[in-house]
Amino acid sequence: KVFIVTPEFAGAAPFNHPNVTLKRIISAPAFFYEGFKLALPFSPLLLNFVIKNRVEVIHFHTPITLGIQAIIIAKLLNLPLIGTFHTFFAHPEYLKHVKLNHKIVENLAWRLSSYYYNRCDLVVCSSEATKSELIARKCTKPIGVIPLGIDFSVFRNDSASEVRNRYNKHGKLLLFVGRIAHE
Repeated sequence: KVFIVTPEFAGAAPFNHPNVTLKRIISAPAFFYEGFKLALPFSPLLLNFVIKNRVEVIHFHTPITLGIQAIIIAKLLNLPLIGTFHTFFAHPEYLKHVKLNHKIVENLAWRLSSYYYNRCDLVVCSSEATKSELIARKCTKPIGVIPLGIDFSVFRNDSASEVRNRYNKHGKLLLFVGRIAHE
């Protein structure tokens, strides 16, 4: 059985899937990112939810307030903790998007990232390059790589003209991007 914990927000679509329960918790708008919601840093209700449902493993996907709760609850209940590293939020281009692009903020963000992920029993990321960066940035916990399932050799930036020549038989070329975000 899987429980997904996410901030609540107005207009959220209903979610129904066998053996998956969506738990929305109280949230507030993030001042630094339009449309982004932050959960409260700690909720006894979430702790009770985890106990009541006999959760056996906690896996967080965000190193902000829900990540804090995941760490606290996992440590309080002595549960295994997995953290997935998705976003280089300490990267200057990302920080530029949220208007915090200063070297001191970048260094602080990497320290915070290491603090979160070094509380995990396992850290998961999507590439060997990301794993190397995490290690270079003082992540000392075991790191597993789960590739995104994309053969990057097919989608090299340096082969754009080759791709266009090969697939542009009828004058149109379609590009799919799995995630579009400002940063």
